[in-house]
Amino acid sequence: MGTNDNWNFNESFLWTNKYPECGMQEQTPINIDTSDLTECKLLCQVEHKIKPAKCRINYDINNRVTLEYAHGSFIKFNNFYYNLRNISVHVPSLHTIDNERFDMEVFMIYKSDQSGSSTSNDNGIIVSRLFNRMGLEYGDGQDFISGFINRIPRNPIDYYKTVEVSPEWTADLLIPKDKTAFFLYPGSLPYPPCVERYSVLVYEKVENISDSNYELLKQNIGENYRPVQNRNARKIFYNSGKQVSIEDKFKKDTVSSDRFLKCFQVDSVPTPTTPAVTKKTILPDIRLSDKTVNRISSFFMLLVMVFLLLLAFYFTKFLYKKFYVQRVLRALVPSDLVARTPRWVAWKECSKTSAASTLVEKGQKVAPGTPGAPGARGTPAAITSTSTKPQIAPGAATTSTRTQAIPAVAASKPHIASAPAAAPARPAPVAPSRVVASAP
Repeated sequence: MGTNDNWNFNESFLWTNKYPECGMQEQTPINIDTSDLTECKLLCQVEHKIKPAKCRINYDINNRVTLEYAHGSFIKFNNFYYNLRNISVHVPSLHTIDNERFDMEVFMIYKSDQSGSSTSNDNGIIVSRLFNRMGLEYGDGQDFISGFINRIPRNPIDYYKTVEVSPEWTADLLIPKDKTAFFLYPGSLPYPPCVERYSVLVYEKVENISDSNYELLKQNIGENYRPVQNRNARKIFYNSGKQVSIEDKFKKDTVSSDRFLKCFQVDSVPTPTTPAVTKKTILPDIRLSDKTVNRISSFFMLLVMVFLLLLAFYFTKFLYKKFYVQRVLRALVPSDLVARTPRWVAWKECSKTSAASTLVEKGQKVAPGTPGAPGARGTPAAITSTSTKPQIAPGAATTSTRTQAIPAVAASKPHIASAPAAAPARPAPVAPSRVVASAP
């Protein structure tokens, strides 16, 4: 029945304080990675010989349900025999396959005659069956659980209680009838004292458990499983379930063209070698942490926000400088309100000044007050007026041509951005030409 010291599955991390072997390198359970298996045929041959027996059950203080099975049932593994001693029930499963956990797992613990000895190199073999709810109320595994589930003691006891079961009830219900595949690896007992040097066999085929039986176990037992342990350097072997003998291994039909070929007997059969399996190279994880990624994202978001603010500022400034905003406001605001608004008058004056400055910068107009500018104060424009009279006969009076400077009157209006061309200067009155008689 194992140790009944006060330990529990919820504090499995404390087991090594009292049971040092629980922290060794070949502990059970493990995760079975189906992408990293080693094929095993001849060295993984299993044969069960189980007979009906009485059902004796125990529920201990460690939240463990254990069945004691009578002597006479055994397993043959690689020509060695191991006796079935105990069966334990765990909810949910201890093993996982490709990180998938199952609803329940049943361990059949077979022990050798040397089990428990410190000098023993082979303590036995543990056979595991995985269960899942499939919505069915029948099946071999379901029949096995139904035989005793309603007779599990409510409170822990320190002895095995005999339970009446049907004559057809047997541990053989846990063994697949077809030669199904299984996994095999070196392991240990899944609870204290965690003794190693066990071979652990896990059948690949999953058995059915009804919803009612699962809920009954879940409510009365709760959870009694050990977390997955490190695989370390252990190999996981895989067998398809096909029985292979030594004779089958080396018996092959051959055809030879050598007429002198003779057969002879050898003293020993060559030991088959296990093919090497190349393990996948696991590259180190060099990705950035989530915290670093968040920091970088926040930094770039801040840069984007600053850029958008600067863009908005300069775009708004551009609209005001080009007076697009003022024009839109003038179009939207009623004209009588615009006339009464001092702010609009200031914008209008500013608009005239800025428009004139812009034209000066572009070379389209000379600023008022610049020397040579038309209409500039103190700079009269010379206008030449020529009056010519047609020729007359000799002796007749001739008209002399006189040129007079006529001051030009340049009347210009203040320039604005969209001002029309300046009006032409008003012509000055021209004095009449004098007629002077030529001397005879």
